[in-house]
Amino acid sequence: MIERTGFTKMQTAEIANLSRNALSMSTGQKPTEPIGSRGTQLTEDHFRLLVEGVKDYAIFMLNPEGLVVTWNQGAERIEGYRPEEILGRHFSVFYPEAEAGRGEPMRALELALAQGRHESEGWRVRRDGTQFWATVVISPVREPSGKLIGFCKVTRDITDRMRTEEALRKSEERHRLFFDSNLAASIVFTPTGELLGCNPAFVHMFGFASADKALEQNLATLYADPLQFEQFVLAIREHRALGYSQQELRRKDGTRVYVVQGAVGTFGEKGELIQILGHFIEETERRKTEERLRQDQKLNAVGSLAGGMAHDFNNMLGIIIGCGEVLNREIKAGDPLRKYLDALLDATRRGAKLTRQLVTFSRRQMLKIATLNLNTVIDDLSQLLPRLMGEDIELITHLDPNLGSVRGDQNHLEQVIVNLAANARDAMPEGGRLLIETCNVKIDAKDIERNPALSAGEWVKLTVSDNGIGMDEGTCKQSFEPFFSTKQFGNGTGLGLSIVYGIVKQSGGFINVQSEVGVGTTFHIYLPFVPEAPTSPVAEPAFAEGERGSETVLLVEDEEALLEITAEHLAKLGYTVLKARNGQEALAVAAQQGKPIHLLITDIVMPGMTGKEMTSLLLATRGALPVLYVSGYANHTIAEEGLLGPGVDFLQKPFGLHDLNSKIRKLLGEVARARPSIGLIV
Repeated sequence: MIERTGFTKMQTAEIANLSRNALSMSTGQKPTEPIGSRGTQLTEDHFRLLVEGVKDYAIFMLNPEGLVVTWNQGAERIEGYRPEEILGRHFSVFYPEAEAGRGEPMRALELALAQGRHESEGWRVRRDGTQFWATVVISPVREPSGKLIGFCKVTRDITDRMRTEEALRKSEERHRLFFDSNLAASIVFTPTGELLGCNPAFVHMFGFASADKALEQNLATLYADPLQFEQFVLAIREHRALGYSQQELRRKDGTRVYVVQGAVGTFGEKGELIQILGHFIEETERRKTEERLRQDQKLNAVGSLAGGMAHDFNNMLGIIIGCGEVLNREIKAGDPLRKYLDALLDATRRGAKLTRQLVTFSRRQMLKIATLNLNTVIDDLSQLLPRLMGEDIELITHLDPNLGSVRGDQNHLEQVIVNLAANARDAMPEGGRLLIETCNVKIDAKDIERNPALSAGEWVKLTVSDNGIGMDEGTCKQSFEPFFSTKQFGNGTGLGLSIVYGIVKQSGGFINVQSEVGVGTTFHIYLPFVPEAPTSPVAEPAFAEGERGSETVLLVEDEEALLEITAEHLAKLGYTVLKARNGQEALAVAAQQGKPIHLLITDIVMPGMTGKEMTSLLLATRGALPVLYVSGYANHTIAEEGLLGPGVDFLQKPFGLHDLNSKIRKLLGEVARARPSIGLIV
């Protein structure tokens, strides 16, 4: 091959040196001493063996015009041309862009001349048209006089390496994409807590301005207790990986964030822990939802207990009230025993009020449901609220003139507003501002995402806000619990907010509280919107004290003492009273009664048969009959069946005998209508 070049021995030695240097640059290996130095001379045979023997590199020579003048076995293997097919041809045949001319390849030679060497990477084309990725080093070859005699070109096929690197790059890219797009907060950190990398979810979860700012933070400082971080790292050292466990951390602003954490460690050859890949899945909202559910379950349990206690206590209070009213008629005003009787009746009335509060909290009282406008309810309280709040508290109302209607009991909704106003007053001992607002709201999926306690749909919102002393987080959590109070002993029952909670829940709504110590407290109440116009209240007629009757009344009451005192009172007013202690006895008494029964008075909850079941059987045989239901408690099953309708008359225990007589006269005055009765207690 050398013979065809026409190069001298000196030129051959120089070409060999350039080939060797180009090869070292292509492989990255350190070159040996130049050929021909220190008395060692390269013969043409040596050079031929050097060049021809290299099969992993294409080493060939170009003349100054770029024509191929030498060709080794490596060039034949890599480029795909035999010597007789390529010698004398222009080297631009190896370039994909050669079809467009020789401009680009020739610029490579120009750069080699200008820079002394030109290196490049790119796709090359074999003789069969296939492509391969190559590294190319071109060096000019000159005579000692400086005359250019050609170029030495060394090409290496690195396609396999490039494919490996590309596969690695894509793998790293997929890992990075997974890391960055992971909804869990992912981090890489050292055993000392130094953050080496984090994804956007971590930045967002912990409230950093950017990933760079996050990486300035030591992970240990995010733990509520730094000792927990040390235990976390120790567990990874011991077990190499840590399954998911619950942990409480702190955001950048100090607020708590609850997470489920997991991690896996990277270890060195000696078993030392080098770095850790960790994941945090936030469960703050889930924890809050669970806490709200536990709170609701606890309130429901206490409510059931309170309702059951109220039922029994109301019966006892009914007996005391009945006996007290009988004595009240017998003991004259000047009698020394009168003051004791008055004290007895006053304590009984206060006890009755307390049991009514318990029943309200238990959500098992009878509701007089109507379609209402909250603005009207607030207007009706416009005279009471200023006197309740006092002169040092400013009352401000912002009422939406287009406010929608709600369904509820007006007395109970008034009680909600009054209780919240009273709490606000107590929270502003030095004076302040009470703001009452109403508006229509539409809750969608985004609102529920921010506050899972909400429900989608159209709602009417009532907001009661003060700028008083406020509550801390722990007090807020307990605020709706019955008998919980921040007031001094004897200054409250602790049922105010519990009653508010019970009324809102029974009205189909929900309530939440926001408070901050030193800033104030805001209650948000949501009631279901109804597309109906508000109904006007119907006033009940008044009846004179002691108005008498002559009708026959069937009285059904399982509390025997209350049955006797009530029957005695009605008999004194002229009624014929048929007594029964339960449903079965009432049906038997009615069956034996040959004369008409003008009125049925029955308790709701009785052993064996409920008042509703007994009434249905009685009406099947007696036809239309006015019915008055009485109860201090109705069980949950009955409560779920419905609310007070226009065909139901109800009297809440404990009641005074005058209230009972007034209700009887109202019903008997309507006897001509002979309406059927369907009564429910909720």
